[in-house]
Amino acid sequence: MKANVQYGEIVEPWIRLHCYKTQSFVRVMRGASMVGLYLRIMALTQEVILEHFELSRPDWPVDPYILDDPSVLNPACAYRLLDGSDFHRDDVLNHRIGTEGTIRHRRVMSGFLLAQSFTSEVPELPDRERMSLVLAITNQFDQVQVTSLDLPVQHIPFRFRPRAVGRRSLFDDEDSSGENVSNVIQMPRRP
Repeated sequence: MKANVQYGEIVEPWIRLHCYKTQSFVRVMRGASMVGLYLRIMALTQEVILEHFELSRPDWPVDPYILDDPSVLNPACAYRLLDGSDFHRDDVLNHRIGTEGTIRHRRVMSGFLLAQSFTSEVPELPDRERMSLVLAITNQFDQVQVTSLDLPVQHIPFRFRPRAVGRRSLFDDEDSSGENVSNVIQMPRRP
């Protein structure tokens, strides 16, 4: 077990953190990147209250930001990434800070930590090339535990959404020519 160095003093680890790399991802598309880390966090002290997550990439122009809790604006409680991927609130750690982020000694909290960034300068990385990320987690005593991660990059092609073939009014199911508008192409939603 490694000790953290914080403000010149050595701090014993207060959590055991494991990132499941087979379930985690870094997706890159034109103008944006998305990160999903599947984490397992175990408290090593009497009580740990998670206060803040921060994700960074030292050689990237823009650090990914941690997504906000969707239940504030959307009662559907689903996190949505820029590529259209949906994650139910129960499967995500982003909002589990403060009282929702309390872990008792030897208890475990697990789920996805989701982040994304908008940038026009995405480094040219081949598909499956490994990307280094730094995850910092802060507790109730402002102690920070830092972990470095290497994850493979997945490139997602930029796709334009198809347009509807005919126009229709808000009040009927047919377009102005009298034909049924069932030939509108529907894009499948990602799981």
